[in-house]
Amino acid sequence: VALYRESNSQPGWQSGDTPITLSLPQWSENKVILPLSDSDPDAAIPDDDSGENDFYVVIRMSEAAVNDVIRAEIRNDLSNPAGSEPERIQFNSDSGEYLVGTNQLAIIQEAGATSLFITNPSAGDSWSGTQNLAWTVADPAFPDTYTIEYVYSSVSESGPFGGWTNLGSVPAVSGQTIYTFPVNTGSLPGAGWYAFRVVSSNTPAESRVGDPDEGQEPILIDNNAITAINISTPVAGQKYRDKISIQWTIEGTPKLNETYSIDYYREETAAWEPLAIGLTDLSYDWSASLMNRRTRIRVVAVSSGVESATGNIIIDNTAPFLDTESVSISPDTPDGRIIPDVSRGNDGRFKIFVTSSDWYTTHPTVSFTVEDLASVTDGSYAGIRAVAYRINPSSGTSGWQVRTFTGNNQSENVSIPVDFDGEGIQIDV
Repeated sequence: VALYRESNSQPGWQSGDTPITLSLPQWSENKVILPLSDSDPDAAIPDDDSGENDFYVVIRMSEAAVNDVIRAEIRNDLSNPAGSEPERIQFNSDSGEYLVGTNQLAIIQEAGATSLFITNPSAGDSWSGTQNLAWTVADPAFPDTYTIEYVYSSVSESGPFGGWTNLGSVPAVSGQTIYTFPVNTGSLPGAGWYAFRVVSSNTPAESRVGDPDEGQEPILIDNNAITAINISTPVAGQKYRDKISIQWTIEGTPKLNETYSIDYYREETAAWEPLAIGLTDLSYDWSASLMNRRTRIRVVAVSSGVESATGNIIIDNTAPFLDTESVSISPDTPDGRIIPDVSRGNDGRFKIFVTSSDWYTTHPTVSFTVEDLASVTDGSYAGIRAVAYRINPSSGTSGWQVRTFTGNNQSENVSIPVDFDGEGIQIDV
């Protein structure tokens, strides 16, 4: 700290006593009394009517950093107080000059905001509607203005991104280190991946969020949404076995990152169990061949937060069977009616063995009944869907033939003509 004064006897600024050098810890408070009294003829404050300042106080900082702050209060402690018109003291820092009254001065001068940090949103967040962009400022400068800008891509999270576009600005406020700026996402160009930055006008300080150039995941902004889900299959009240096709349609517009999850309801725990997640199509095939239960199906649009569920359906995988007592061959053999031998092979298929066709004057027809066992869930049944069969002739094996049925009948009668020489019939139900 040094005092310079304009001497009565010498023109120009003259140095006073030896400058006082202080070595102070950060934010310390010290009072420095400059050697000046009214008994010193050169200390008298002349009235030169020039409008110039009579005292020149210089405060400089060695090894100043961008977060250094100068705080000074200069008081007039002369035994003769100032007159009716206040004298003026010129306060000069390395980065500016200030004209102040002699009675009191409180001043902060620094190079500018040293650091900015965006606290909201975080990288990878999803926004819609109106959101607050928030940031903190360390060692704020005044005056200063914080400018908010954005870039975006409507193609993908990896770009391409355009140039920075001004979104608005916020003036720095003395003593304030936390700031917010409302972002109406509906006023932005559209759904896409965004990055934001806040820039100080006083220094190069800035903070970015969602900027892929800095290895950050962009902010997804999307005001689209699914408003309803309509499940077309399975249908409440119906019975199903093996593979169940789950299909649905939507109302509204899916979000850019929309995915679907599917759950089924477990009655014994009264809770939903996950079946599939991360789906992007509007259908899913569920292999439900290992369960017998009454359940419901729920489809959830995860990003839009919309869901829909079916009523109760029955899953019945109890195996149908061939009624061995029902097997018959027509016409009868010359020696009278013969009951074929029926057994279940190691592969699980039913096998009907008949004698050589030499017994018959015409090719015979084998008839039998297949039945569906009642489900252990509630005593209901899924119904017979199909019967597959093939005939084992004397040489080779014929291809599989399929007989399908409609409805949910618990039993079906089947007749198979054996129109070539054969030894056995294999049946799948």
